[in-house]
Amino acid sequence: MRAEVNYHRCRNGIGALSPAGGTLIASAKAHSTWMARAGKLSHTGRGASGRGLADRIKAAGIAPTFGSENLAQLPRYQFGTQPFRVNNRGRCDFSTARGSQVPPHSYASVAREVVTLWMQSPGHRRNVLDRRAERLSTAAAFSNDRNCGKLWFTQIFVR
Repeated sequence: MRAEVNYHRCRNGIGALSPAGGTLIASAKAHSTWMARAGKLSHTGRGASGRGLADRIKAAGIAPTFGSENLAQLPRYQFGTQPFRVNNRGRCDFSTARGSQVPPHSYASVAREVVTLWMQSPGHRRNVLDRRAERLSTAAAFSNDRNCGKLWFTQIFVR
């Protein structure tokens, strides 16, 4: 995901972000896990992450001069905007209108789709392209549901 973010930063003449480290990844992971369990996107979780962004960054042992956050949720499968047919929900078997199998996301496809969605949203795009950000941590969690699952993402930018 960092490579996708850095690609867009480079295209806009902005320096690449470095990894923010394990403790911030753990914080992002806890928040993604909470969102997956709660079934909602929220910058102020009430579960394992239990606090707002500034508190999560401080709890990770980082004293930032800047922090921002992007959240996302995607289905496990690469539906995109194309129409699809449910062949067998129990086996998570889907096909396109033309009969091609709809595959689950790969790491590369999910990173590309999430960052593309963020770049299409003014607030998320602002976070990706913010020159104050120097480091980045991203984590994901999975929730299984009647639609064969969703992926939940927390991305934290710090200076």
